[in-house]
Amino acid sequence: GGPPSVRNMDRPPSPAHGTGDELQSTGGALDVDTKPPELLPATMDGQVPPWQPTLPVPAVTWMRNVQPPASAACWEAAVGQETGMAAGSEVRREGSVSHRVQREGDAVGISQSDHLQRQTCPQAAGAQQEPSGTLGSGEGQGRPSLPGPDGEAAGVKPVQNPYQAVLPHWFYCKEEDAKPVWTPFSKMDSDTLEAWHCSGLDLENVPVPTDGGRFDVFLARRTRQAVYWQEAPSQVRRCTWFCKSEKDSRYTPYSEELSELIEETYKEAVLTNEWNKKVEFATGEVIILHNPKLMMHFQEWNTIASDQSKPWTVKRGTEQTYGDIFFGEPVTVDHLVFMVHGIGPACDIRFRSIIQCVNDFRNAALSLLQTHFRKAQDEQKVGRVEFLPVNWYCTLHGDATGVDE
Repeated sequence: GGPPSVRNMDRPPSPAHGTGDELQSTGGALDVDTKPPELLPATMDGQVPPWQPTLPVPAVTWMRNVQPPASAACWEAAVGQETGMAAGSEVRREGSVSHRVQREGDAVGISQSDHLQRQTCPQAAGAQQEPSGTLGSGEGQGRPSLPGPDGEAAGVKPVQNPYQAVLPHWFYCKEEDAKPVWTPFSKMDSDTLEAWHCSGLDLENVPVPTDGGRFDVFLARRTRQAVYWQEAPSQVRRCTWFCKSEKDSRYTPYSEELSELIEETYKEAVLTNEWNKKVEFATGEVIILHNPKLMMHFQEWNTIASDQSKPWTVKRGTEQTYGDIFFGEPVTVDHLVFMVHGIGPACDIRFRSIIQCVNDFRNAALSLLQTHFRKAQDEQKVGRVEFLPVNWYCTLHGDATGVDE
């Protein structure tokens, strides 16, 4: 009773490496024939998916007159090498009989149902029992990656360029306490100026309105002029690189020409991954790019270290220098307020002009719009309040009229 022992079974030798003549000479236990190959079933229902690639399979040796032992138990035996190594076996009961005969690394698979419907032999040389998801089993396989438009397999991300171009931002300079102070335009105005700058048009006498229309910028001359009052023109600059000394509280942009030179050196360092590069000035000053996060500006490079002042900090772009820049004023104006000063040009205890005081009123109104009417502003139901100064003192007491005399 029970299945016969695998070791006691009298099985014919494996025909994996024998020709037809050699097998017949062993006693005629096998009827050997050669037929064209068939594809292995790749799914559980025996259907071969249309996307599964067809592999070149050599002629398959078909074996006839090979019957399993008369037993109710399923069995599987693997015959060892010709040197006489012991054979291993695995017995399973799954409603079908499966045989795998392995000899010197070549597998002979015999798939047999209860009635031994068909027998197949894979050509996989040296194949052990295949795990799920392999080509032989056809389970767990996804569609093969096809080349994309750029020639790379789908799902494979292309190698990104380590260098990313710096985003420029436009600044204007004003005098405060006899010192130049560079102030960034709003994001909306800076984008507008950049679009005009890259347009390729002749901008010699083309005014670009900024700051809600209170100032015009002439890009060809790099100047910013007031529209509704008299004010000295201010300088405008397209900024990408900045520096700050130990005594300064804010960063100062480099000139456009020097910024382009620093950017070219920085790009070369990033692409070659070779740092500690120098940017030398005609004045003897040197900028050293140690790494992307450490860049210093030395004012006196050729002097003794003890006599040198502390180097300046160098930064690239506005993200590390000015942080979150104001987006811009609402375009729509709901109310217009004219502000007129009293006797004398001074308007507050700090002896500021009417223009500076009106700027504070305008900024306060914009802040209230953000804090108290944010939802209405986002829905574009309300606009802003415009404040304009009326500076009659300069007109009345100026040299043109001579009223004071």
